[in-house]
Amino acid sequence: MKIKIAMSLMFFSVLSTLYGQQSFERLYQYWNYGEGGAVFEEEDGYLLAGTGVDDLLNKFFLLKVGLNGDTLWMKQVELSNHSGSDPWIRCSLTDGSGNTCFFVSGVQNMPDFLKFDAQWNLLWKRKLEDDFKIQKMVVSDDNNIICVGQDSTGYCIRKLDTGGSTIWRSGNIYCNMWGYLSFSSIHEMPDNNIVLISSWMNNNWFQFNHSTITIYGPEGDSLSSSFFDPESGNFHIFETHLVEDDLLSIAVSTAMDETTSSLIRHKSDGTILRDILLGPEGSFYKMVKTGDGKLIALGSTPAVGGIRRMVLHCVTLTGDSLWSSYIGYTRGLSVNDIKYCHDKGILLGGFAGVNDWPGVHPYFVKTDSTGKISPLGISNLPEKSVAVYPNPAYGSVVIETPVNFTGQCTIYDSFGRICYSGSLKAEMQTIDLYSLKSGIYVYHITDNQSVFTGKLMVKAVR
Repeated sequence: MKIKIAMSLMFFSVLSTLYGQQSFERLYQYWNYGEGGAVFEEEDGYLLAGTGVDDLLNKFFLLKVGLNGDTLWMKQVELSNHSGSDPWIRCSLTDGSGNTCFFVSGVQNMPDFLKFDAQWNLLWKRKLEDDFKIQKMVVSDDNNIICVGQDSTGYCIRKLDTGGSTIWRSGNIYCNMWGYLSFSSIHEMPDNNIVLISSWMNNNWFQFNHSTITIYGPEGDSLSSSFFDPESGNFHIFETHLVEDDLLSIAVSTAMDETTSSLIRHKSDGTILRDILLGPEGSFYKMVKTGDGKLIALGSTPAVGGIRRMVLHCVTLTGDSLWSSYIGYTRGLSVNDIKYCHDKGILLGGFAGVNDWPGVHPYFVKTDSTGKISPLGISNLPEKSVAVYPNPAYGSVVIETPVNFTGQCTIYDSFGRICYSGSLKAEMQTIDLYSLKSGIYVYHITDNQSVFTGKLMVKAVR
């Protein structure tokens, strides 16, 4: 049986074209550990920004892929020596000039604020004043940055210029000693007032209290504060978008081990205008507007044995449910960012594990307009492919590679242990498997541009 595999196909999905839309689902195993933190659409493909750990170094990466998910190029920036903690992208933004800023959490005593130009060239990386750690940030009306986080003296809002220097700092935001603050969103309103939504979490109970909405003036002076208290329950807000002069929040309430997700439209003073119960498929925490009166919410199903699926649920702004779809089915799956594409598809970035391997890797998905990764278009697979056969294998396996392919083949058992590792130089190469016991293995074939991953069943020769 011959199996054709293109790039880093994950699980059983393949590249496809559906009504002119290409979709893919990929796991990029370029690092020992890695995760995607932000996604971007470009004219000729997509970009995944994230962090990885390799050779005892924490790295920030930009991974550019084509419309079908093939790797086009990658840039990396060294952050710090790896000391046990894994970095992650806390937040990002793109300003009016096309420059993009990232704040990376988990980096100790090293620059953690990075800025790239529109061509993804690094402009600078720096530590912010007073070791300020950003949780949320937004582009201001004058193309500067308004952000909220914690510095050496407490929680606060800061306005930064385009070089990352502080223009002004608000007073400390109160937080008692028995917990900490989590900020779900910060927005500059049309009148230049700033709306901040926060929640307090108890250090012992690890449960969010009521979300609080605080309004600040254009210079950071506190004007008013109110609890977000819809009649349907004690909700913690995860994300908020501006809709005209209102706010649209995705919020979750947990009571008696039952999770309820709602889409709530409200005023900046907390007045509830509409409370829409989202579907029961999962716990929703992110959303993206489509621009045509629809909204797509992102959530996840409860993990069973460490395995979870992601859920996409499309509704109108008035609450009518349009469709739902499920993405992925693997250990450690999590999605950190979502974008709506010009072809009406959805772009997702995060991380996932492979079988029982201990680490996770950057996970990148592009769906069609209904949130699906279609299995159509198999005949249009990229020319650059690898064939591994027979499967099941008895004593040996043949690997066919493209012309002039030079790479490495590694075979792992179900515990992630390396059972074979060798170079690939011929277009057709036979690998001896007589020393392997019967079972399911994972092969990992790489060159300097591509990753090919798949399962291999081995039948021991007696």
